[in-house]
Amino acid sequence: MTDLQAGLRDATAKQSEFQTQLSQIETDLATATNETKQELELQKQALEQAIETNNTAKEQMQTALDATRTQIEEVQNRMIDSEATIRILQDTSLSQEEKINSLNELVENEKARIDAFETQMNNFQNRLAEQETKLNQHSEQIENLHQHHLELEKQVQENTAHIQENKRDIQREQNQRIIAVGEVKVATINNSQAISELERRQRQEERQRLAREEELKQELEEERAERERIAAQTKANEEKNKKLEKQLAELQAQIQQKEFLKKSKEERAKKLLEYANLKEEQLQLKKELANYEGIPS
Repeated sequence: MTDLQAGLRDATAKQSEFQTQLSQIETDLATATNETKQELELQKQALEQAIETNNTAKEQMQTALDATRTQIEEVQNRMIDSEATIRILQDTSLSQEEKINSLNELVENEKARIDAFETQMNNFQNRLAEQETKLNQHSEQIENLHQHHLELEKQVQENTAHIQENKRDIQREQNQRIIAVGEVKVATINNSQAISELERRQRQEERQRLAREEELKQELEEERAERERIAAQTKANEEKNKKLEKQLAELQAQIQQKEFLKKSKEERAKKLLEYANLKEEQLQLKKELANYEGIPS
């Protein structure tokens, strides 16, 4: 972007130089003889084309500068969206549904902004293409004037030494204008390459960011599924625990009855073993329930 700004300053400085030269040519035309008037007219037309070329180059560099600033703003906006996504995912005060709703809203807003950004970049690209076409047209017109100038040179070769000196001066000025146009075109090409590289990096960063968001969403879905599984298992264990409590209560009531003492040792041992097994199973279920309670929801 610094190169673009420097290019704009240089183009503005050249604009002042061109205007000064044009004023001098117009002054010379007012007192020119028939021998020099045609040459001065060619100089004036060429200088006017150089001024138009310089104006178009300034517009193109301003467009490229605006496009670069827009891209930088878009990168900053995407960084802000990424930070917002991380904050939402790390916000423990939000429920899973609230996180998903917030992420979806963020994605929708981002899509709308990206669509607007792409439209704006297309407009910039179209403007750059139109300005490049104008530059080419001006270059062609300058080249045509140059050809006319060469033809005039051939005609004035038979004139006096004074005309020959004027011809050399005109040639030097023409070369300077061609070089100026060439420098502008080179600067424009470099700017277009820089913009293309920035767009490539932005597309790569966008793909990486979207991949990360998709990965985070998948992790959230897996976490939600795991919590649902734990909740279902907890409910099943609670129901099983209630059933065990009921069986234990029934066994305990049987053991406490007088009829239990009248049964054989094997029957009493069998009942006591059954009671102990149920008690142990109940203790194991309570441990599992305690473990599930320690898992964050």
